[in-house]
Amino acid sequence: MSGGRTARLRPTNAALLSLAVAMGARAVGCASAEPSLDEVPGPEGDADSGSVVDAGATDGEEAADGEAAAPSPRCSADGWCRVDMPSDKVSLFGIWGSSAGDVWMVGSSGAVFHWNGSAWDEQRLLTDAGQQKPLFGVWGSGPNDVWLFGADEIRHSDGWNDAGTGWSTFELAGKTDKTLVSDFRAVWGSGATDVWTVVGSTGLISAGTLHKCLRSEGWNGDTTALVPAFDYFKLHTPGTNFHAVWGSGPNDIWLAGDSGRIFHTDGYWGNMAEWRTHNSNTRARLLRLWGTAPDDAWAIGEIGTIRHWTYNEGGELYWAPSESTTTSTLRAIWGSSATDVWVVGDDSTILHGDGATWSRAEVPVPEGRPLYGVWGSGPDDVWVVGERVILHRGAPGAAK
Repeated sequence: MSGGRTARLRPTNAALLSLAVAMGARAVGCASAEPSLDEVPGPEGDADSGSVVDAGATDGEEAADGEAAAPSPRCSADGWCRVDMPSDKVSLFGIWGSSAGDVWMVGSSGAVFHWNGSAWDEQRLLTDAGQQKPLFGVWGSGPNDVWLFGADEIRHSDGWNDAGTGWSTFELAGKTDKTLVSDFRAVWGSGATDVWTVVGSTGLISAGTLHKCLRSEGWNGDTTALVPAFDYFKLHTPGTNFHAVWGSGPNDIWLAGDSGRIFHTDGYWGNMAEWRTHNSNTRARLLRLWGTAPDDAWAIGEIGTIRHWTYNEGGELYWAPSESTTTSTLRAIWGSSATDVWVVGDDSTILHGDGATWSRAEVPVPEGRPLYGVWGSGPDDVWVVGERVILHRGAPGAAK
């Protein structure tokens, strides 16, 4: 790793059916607040068939003469197809799966969607008072270890079964302190017993800043402990909220956030983590991290910012600028390999990268719709979620 400042910080306490495509075939979470929704119902799909059907027949916009415009096509020339949603009034902010037959999506109104490879299941998570709260992200180490988060809590499941799933809950301490309200922004782990989450400030002094990363050694029944792995507070120092955490393994972990801030640690050793700052070559807010190896990582964020952790001409690793061809905010990234990378974001943006260049995909959703999450089980099984939309891209030439 390249050089930088080192800070030693001690804690204070203790993964779908391969759906085919005929025509050639997107933290808290992805957003720190639930966006307003256009409550226009879509058509009901064949919920019992388990098939991929058009979910967007009512998404045509009003024509200039007052007549309804033609509906958006079901599939684009680039192979992206709209999938019927269990509920078409939900915005989905996060997606993760352990396999093609175990895909989890979370979003507004406490929605949890699960795809078992042939059919959907749905669950709504409510507060103790029966209120619906948005869920911003989901991650797991495997089918029996699934984490999701809302603004001030993390929930854990031992997996989906025929009866649904049960949840254990961890609530963020201090959430009622109006001078410093914090929320979860992202969760990632190298395994079930090495899980990292970042927390940001949303209170009255959120412009002040909160650097916070917490670590868990996993769930023991209904309980877990999150201990500080990067924890300090500064007043009147803008641009230090974290939004992203990712690593290639337990000894290679990155954090990213406001003002292009990026930190790296070699892991959690002896109840401590040692962090080093890196130059991201941008001041843009960085919202997500992902990669394939210690020498191949990506950071994405506002105004179309993409940075690539790779080698320069001298053989040294650095965060290299990568031309995204867009100025839209980029909100999620995933790939099947170093040369097959997908990025999604605002304005119906889906970008595909080969490790060096990016191209924009044609998608069957109205221009301007935000996309928040992307995940796949392989190059021919990729999902994107967003505002009242689920997209899927399957194997080229397969029957739809």
